[in-house]
Amino acid sequence: MAVKKFAIILVEGDTEKALFQDFKTLLGYPIKKIVIANLWNVNINKYMPALTENSEIIVVFDTDRIENLDRFKNNLNLLKAKKHTIHLFQQTSNFEDELANACGVSNRKLYSCFCPKIISADNFKNEFIALRNRMMKLDGLGLNKTLLWSRGIIPQLRDYNFHVSSHDDYFL
Repeated sequence: MAVKKFAIILVEGDTEKALFQDFKTLLGYPIKKIVIANLWNVNINKYMPALTENSEIIVVFDTDRIENLDRFKNNLNLLKAKKHTIHLFQQTSNFEDELANACGVSNRKLYSCFCPKIISADNFKNEFIALRNRMMKLDGLGLNKTLLWSRGIIPQLRDYNFHVSSHDDYFL
């Protein structure tokens, strides 16, 4: 296997950032930096100065709200035009759904593992970010990293099939 370049990870929020930080620090994944940049809502031009060299860029994105499809596509096209190598990690619906699927549990079971007192998506996010033993909890739920970001691309983004990736496709 060829040695991977250290990737720049573009994530939508703090929960994804926390997971990738664990991947980097606890599991030694080749990650250069993790940037919160929701490409559905912001223009990638804002981040371009930090992406000067040809980089491996992993774009982690939700698909529960795709109202700004044109902006998202324009952002991907701009990254491609700047000669970056793009890897799309689609979260089928959102981060919580992706994790629940990879653990083989319901969202409610995932939430209750992280926040047993008040079971909700918002409490899950806050608890997930605050915890230091996230990976242990996920492993306890049976996290199968092979399933992360492995469910294909939504039809609206099929023109980007070449860039679709997953945990195993990129990191193994």
